[in-house]
Amino acid sequence: MPIEYEIFAEPSTFEEFLVHKDIVVIVKERPLSYNLPRYYAYATGVEIKEGSILISIHGNGNTQEEALQELKRELAGGKLLVKNAYKSDREEFYTPNEWSEK
Repeated sequence: MPIEYEIFAEPSTFEEFLVHKDIVVIVKERPLSYNLPRYYAYATGVEIKEGSILISIHGNGNTQEEALQELKRELAGGKLLVKNAYKSDREEFYTPNEWSEK
C-alpha cells in the first residue's frame, strides 16, 4: 500500500502567510482633503497583542503598493497576532521574524 506524506512548511512570504491564515487585506483610498498619505492598508479582523492589549495595525502610503509594504513591515518581527478577537473562532499566532522575497 503506498503511503502519502504531507510535509508542512511554514509560509515564508507575506502573501503565503495571508493565504495560510485566511487573512484578507484591504487597501482604501482616503479623500484628498485629508492631510494624510493617500492610501491605507489593513488586515481585516487582525490585531497585534502586546501583553493584554490589542493594537490595530495598518500601513500608509502615497501609493497602494507603499501602503501594503508598510503593513508588511508592521506585521513582521515575530509579533503575536489575534484574529477575530471577540468571536468564537478566535485564533492567536506569531508572524515570521522576516518575510522572504520569492
